[in-house]
Amino acid sequence: MKLIFSARTPSYVVLLVLPLFFSAADFSIRSTYLLLESGKMLSLFFVSILYECTFYYTAYVFFSSLKKFRSMVILWYSIFLTLVFILVYGHFFYFGTLPNNFSINYVIDHYPDAYALTSASLHWYHFLIFLALTVGMYSIFQKSAAMIPSIPKKITYSVVVLFTAMTITLSNNVRFHPDSYSFTPNTLFAFKYVIQERYFNSKFEIRRGYVKRMFSIKGQKEIRPKYNCLVIVGESVRGLNMRFHGYPRTTTPFLDSMISMGKVIPFKNHISNCVSTQYAVPMILSGNFTLEKLHQPYVYDYVNRWTTAKTFFISSQSMVISNIHLVYETLLDTFICQERTTLPQFNDMGVNDQDLVKIVDSYIGGLESEKFFGIIQFNNTHYPYSISDKRYEQFVPAQHLSMNSYDNTLLEQDDLIKKYFSILSDKKLLDSTVVIMLQTTGEAFNEHNHSGHLQSLYQEDISTPMWVYLPPTFPQELSRRLIEKQTINTSHLDLFPTMLDILGIKDSSKLNIIPAGISLFDPISKGRTIPLIGMDMIDTKGVVIDTVKYIVTLRQNRIQGEVYDLKNDPEELVNLWTMISPERKKYFESKLAETERLRHSYKTGLRQ
Repeated sequence: MKLIFSARTPSYVVLLVLPLFFSAADFSIRSTYLLLESGKMLSLFFVSILYECTFYYTAYVFFSSLKKFRSMVILWYSIFLTLVFILVYGHFFYFGTLPNNFSINYVIDHYPDAYALTSASLHWYHFLIFLALTVGMYSIFQKSAAMIPSIPKKITYSVVVLFTAMTITLSNNVRFHPDSYSFTPNTLFAFKYVIQERYFNSKFEIRRGYVKRMFSIKGQKEIRPKYNCLVIVGESVRGLNMRFHGYPRTTTPFLDSMISMGKVIPFKNHISNCVSTQYAVPMILSGNFTLEKLHQPYVYDYVNRWTTAKTFFISSQSMVISNIHLVYETLLDTFICQERTTLPQFNDMGVNDQDLVKIVDSYIGGLESEKFFGIIQFNNTHYPYSISDKRYEQFVPAQHLSMNSYDNTLLEQDDLIKKYFSILSDKKLLDSTVVIMLQTTGEAFNEHNHSGHLQSLYQEDISTPMWVYLPPTFPQELSRRLIEKQTINTSHLDLFPTMLDILGIKDSSKLNIIPAGISLFDPISKGRTIPLIGMDMIDTKGVVIDTVKYIVTLRQNRIQGEVYDLKNDPEELVNLWTMISPERKKYFESKLAETERLRHSYKTGLRQ
């Protein structure tokens, strides 16, 4: 140690530059959170600074051992480390938390979406930051690696042993105290847990990968439906930006005209039960409240087996590239996604929604007099909000990622729906087709200090527009039942039993699993509990009971409870959790516990 603390001491300070830089940068970025931590949690942060020092010292030792290609290895590692640093804190600024197993698994399972989110968020100054950091790290790694041979081997061995011991210790501890450690251990062990869960832990809740669903369906007498059913599924559209929700802008002129003429039934309190498309669509199609990828039939699988109707799923989204098509392509008569077309790529999600119109027109035209159950899935309204034609740029200035850009995509989507109604009209199908329009999730624009979705269960994320067109020949009594539900809380889980009713499939005793929702043709209590969950980027759960919402979120080591009066506080600005009685708190906790028992009950894959 005397050799280090000598006249040459200043030259060895370079060994501490990187670990202290990462620790200081992390503290300055997350100081608001860290300073609120208890003494124990804050002490863990300072432990992580020591770990940073041992980690980078060990890296210097490794680089110094290289006889060939040292400069090249150091350059590539500097580039890699810089990219990770920018992405980690970009994630923090966007989602309010450091990357965790949810977000990393999302990137792995949905890398086209992750790429779209990342690329659309990049600005020119990120490139300057990247260059500066890469050059700085490369220089420090080179100088530090060159110094290692002059340091006594006892010190080097001691630091490497300490690094190994701390790695073994913190490897488990970081899991129980996420966000209490600085950049390097947080990032390193987050990836370690993802690898561990994906490949060595059978209890991993969000199962990795997509596989073809394997199931059997009980037989029954074949039914000839009286009506066609067309389900249009949009992406990331919030109810707050719809005129029938009180939005001042005319983002949906066709829909507004249909509502004013009484041709469409809008549901003003419709809720997405989760904030991720990868879970929302299966919930819609199966009626199961779960994040598990169950080997269970979807609505069109029952329709295919139990009715004479033709079934199709036509999506503008990319699915084959990530094997998502395996989940959906089961008993469908026709399945089309981006990779099954020769259409040009429009965005990172897939092809242009406009290009689907001719495909759907041709397909429906070929059905002649056969009844059908079909799904059309859009993507243009998804981040980064791109329109396909300048004529839809009605809200200006349409700056990148702005609300104006978003509203322009809603205007285009409304025009698309108008085109589909024209197709049905031209083919004399409006008198025999029920059309259901819904959206997978909502979309936030910094209302609660976040944008996009995947991050919270506030209204901007879960309040999604849903409406139904019923043909004039539809039974009046059933139409009346739907109209009665316009202001009652409904959810995606209700769509599965509703679609079966439309197609005349009434015997639920033969379903593989009892659905979690209620058909919109059946009585629904205003005070029923609607379950909510978000486990993509953050662990958050909740319930909506009449006009009250209860949310529990695990964020930054803390469990946060929130209660909002949606009737008097629709913007969710006043958290009532600390103001309500202990009895009321227990009531909400018990309701949430019920929904969690329901969610976990689906894991068995058996009829409940």
